Amino acid sequence: MTRALAVAAGVTLAAALGLRWGWSAFVAGLLALAHLAVVRHLARQRGTRGEESADAERGRTPRSPAISVRLSGRPTSLVTFAGRRHELQELLGRFEALRAPDAADGAIILAVHGMPGVGKSVLAHELARQLSVHFPDGALFANLGNAGSIRAEADVLNRFLMALGVPKDEIPGPTLERAALFRSATAGKEILVVLDAARDHQQVTRLLPAARGCAVIVTSRRDLAPALGIKPYRLVLPEVEGALEMLLAMISPEPAGTGDTGYDYESAVEIVNTLGRLPLAISAVGDLVAQRAEPLAGVARRLRDRAALEALLSNNGRGVEERIDTEYDRLSGDEQLAFRLLSLVDSASFVPWVLVPLVGDEQRLNHLEAEKLIGRLAERQLLEPAGRDDVTGLDRYRFHPVVRIFAEHRRGEDESLTGPALGRLDDAYLEAVDLILAAGDDLYRRESGPRLPRRWFPAGSSLPRDIGALPQGWVRAESRNLIRCVSAAHRREHWSLCWRVAARLGECVPEGAPADDLTRTFALGLDAAAQLRHRSAARRAQAEVLLARADHLARRESYSPAYDDFHRAALTANHLRPLAAVRRRPRSDPHERAAPGIECDTHRRLAAAHLRAGMYREAAFELTRAERLVPAGGEPRLRRLIALMRAHIEPGSLTGDGYAGADDELYLWFESAMAESERHGGAYKRASDRLRRLRHRYADDVALSCDLLARMADLRLDEHRYGAPVDAGHTLRRALRRAAEALHGYERLGNRVGVVRARCLLVRALVRLHRPKDAEKQLALALSGFARLDPVVSHPLSTVYAALSWARGDLLTEQGLRGEGDLDLRAAAALLLAHGDERTSRMVLGTAAPPPVPGAAGREPAVRLHGEPAAGRVLDVTYSVGPPGLDPDRYPVGARYVRVVLVAPGADVNPPERTARLDAWAPLAPLSFAVTPAAPGRLVLGFLVYDADDGTLLHHVEARPREVTGPALEDAPS
Repeated sequence: MTRALAVAAGVTLAAALGLRWGWSAFVAGLLALAHLAVVRHLARQRGTRGEESADAERGRTPRSPAISVRLSGRPTSLVTFAGRRHELQELLGRFEALRAPDAADGAIILAVHGMPGVGKSVLAHELARQLSVHFPDGALFANLGNAGSIRAEADVLNRFLMALGVPKDEIPGPTLERAALFRSATAGKEILVVLDAARDHQQVTRLLPAARGCAVIVTSRRDLAPALGIKPYRLVLPEVEGALEMLLAMISPEPAGTGDTGYDYESAVEIVNTLGRLPLAISAVGDLVAQRAEPLAGVARRLRDRAALEALLSNNGRGVEERIDTEYDRLSGDEQLAFRLLSLVDSASFVPWVLVPLVGDEQRLNHLEAEKLIGRLAERQLLEPAGRDDVTGLDRYRFHPVVRIFAEHRRGEDESLTGPALGRLDDAYLEAVDLILAAGDDLYRRESGPRLPRRWFPAGSSLPRDIGALPQGWVRAESRNLIRCVSAAHRREHWSLCWRVAARLGECVPEGAPADDLTRTFALGLDAAAQLRHRSAARRAQAEVLLARADHLARRESYSPAYDDFHRAALTANHLRPLAAVRRRPRSDPHERAAPGIECDTHRRLAAAHLRAGMYREAAFELTRAERLVPAGGEPRLRRLIALMRAHIEPGSLTGDGYAGADDELYLWFESAMAESERHGGAYKRASDRLRRLRHRYADDVALSCDLLARMADLRLDEHRYGAPVDAGHTLRRALRRAAEALHGYERLGNRVGVVRARCLLVRALVRLHRPKDAEKQLALALSGFARLDPVVSHPLSTVYAALSWARGDLLTEQGLRGEGDLDLRAAAALLLAHGDERTSRMVLGTAAPPPVPGAAGREPAVRLHGEPAAGRVLDVTYSVGPPGLDPDRYPVGARYVRVVLVAPGADVNPPERTARLDAWAPLAPLSFAVTPAAPGRLVLGFLVYDADDGTLLHHVEARPREVTGPALEDAPS
């Protein structure tokens, strides 16, 4: 699209919104090509395309507006601004801080930088709109360059001075004189200046006003803040939730969050993830949907084809590819070569040293030069910082998915580089892993023979010392490269290295790694183990690789083959144990000494698989077995790890104020257990924050990321029911979006069990949003998927069936079929209770209506509150019921003991349960509980009566909700 077309689109927008001509030019220059979609959007709302809209689309300019503008009044917000509320508030807060009396003199400068297409101009527009009330003398705008060209500062200053009322014949010719006159003209005024698409700081400094009452908003791809002496602000990609809001703003006539009752979140999540959450590409798709009235599901299907995606980015993509191309053309030859070669790296992120073997010329490029070169690519926004490597301390980098497509396309012009470069990269990883293992594993040094030749790492390299013995965090970040390393080691018959790396790859499921690649990797590891000369070494290696494969399969929820491998790993490790009664001597073979640790780890990881499947009783059994097998030497850590896993089953068993150590696995289980405890205690915000931090830290593990998303969706549904959120609709929409994210992730992973669970979460969220038809569709898909699941979980006594029953019960209740719905809900609760998940069972029962209470003897359940509920104040609650009030079908004959449990989300209950003797015809004496609400809101009291001997649920009743008054406690959820 030409620049004239962009200006025309801006003028069209001004006409559509009824704005003054000056502001229309301001908007036209600021938003450039992105405004065409807004024009179409407004035309659709009017029911006609309009003459000016047609002019803009044909590239005809109705009038020729000035580049610079004098602005007065507050402009209207653009419909395309969405998903950036947090960033906008941060910049507004920074502006207020810079206005303080003790702030530095001179004009306020807010500089925003970021990659091409990240939405800098749209954010600058909204920021200028919000700040316009502070600048009564108006605003000036200049687009300093686009499409590879730079606008001369003299031209911009000429337009600025004319807009400020300086006669044309009084404007000097030299740029420096014009800049001085501009500073004089703005002295004593309160003017906002917006400089979009700046190339360098010299360009900006000549356009700065001098007065303290002025402010300047600068957008650029590179970070200009250090040269300008100000604090930088890097605009990063939006989170998925923000990206969804952007897409919705493009296709919905209503504001995001109000008109999305029929929004197809499942397809929308797939679209924004395919586009890497890049706002410019999202805007292009939104425009496409608006033009063709095509359903999101159809767009999502078409974008799965690489050719269709590339066509969108090049032809319909509003210059997405063009903007990257302009930056690429400005690179030096070495930088262009590095950019192309880095696209060969499989892992989601990488450290700079990988560039050395890719280039293959150590004299031309060493490790230090590689860091500098990659740093320059990041400065040009062609690479993204991916944080600091926790193990090595090196900065990690990654490609944006759209930029990677461009790099791969450019690399295709020189295919002769690919094969040799990948071979050198494999050699470098083999050398790195060999150094790491040799530094920390005595057995490896003895078994592997001579060290691999050293080429890519100097003699004094700190790599072995920094990384240690293949820690989990490093393996997770490098897993895609390590998969290639296993194949390379097997080809070179380096058996000891091959099986050891394969044995570490079961601890995560890397993003984008095909399941077949990992299956082949474990097979190569088992084959390498079989090649070892010593029988005990071979058995140990086979046990560890089998355990890794089992763990990996369990993470994908392929339970049948996973359980088979767990069993084989335990048997193989057991065969390592010497017959002590025959030998009557201590174990001298180090592989035999490793047997108890492998068996312990097998039962512990099997327990983790049971927890993932929701089978808590089975998990508790395996944890007990693992605890008995904890080997000497690893006792403190393993016992702590087992205790943290048990806390998911028994929340009261969690001890300790926090975990600040470097152990990656301990951190995961501690934070996960704390989040679960806070969820059931009603601290929903704290639980959500923990899950969000976990997802950020373990983003490289797609299976764990999906599980965390599903838990976040479930948490929001709990909050909606028990937490009395301020905006219940917003809470439900967040649950819906998280469930849709989890569903998309599970589908990419090939996890059918996860897909069914995610659809059940979608059903429950849709029901509460009063969308029963959409809920019916999701339930039908879930039931269809359930029939094709692994036999371990596809039977009517599984936890997956419990999730289906819960979802179906909620839907039937919403449709007015309360009786049928209650049957499903009670069936779900019974299944969950049978698997040991008592807390979730109570929550399901909280959704169902209380069972009918026969009144033959006139004794019905009685709940009495002695006082009014107030936050932080103890409330006495009593519960009593006579035998006729219990379920007559399950009522025990004769004297029995019953266990009465009080469930009060968001409140502390002491004691949480009481046991009492129940005679056949005598009433149950009132049982007293002390309930302390943590925060104002709705207090729901649920009482469950169990047979104390066999755990049968005899009765359930929920008291009428009461409102809690008073201020929240200091530690209450915010």
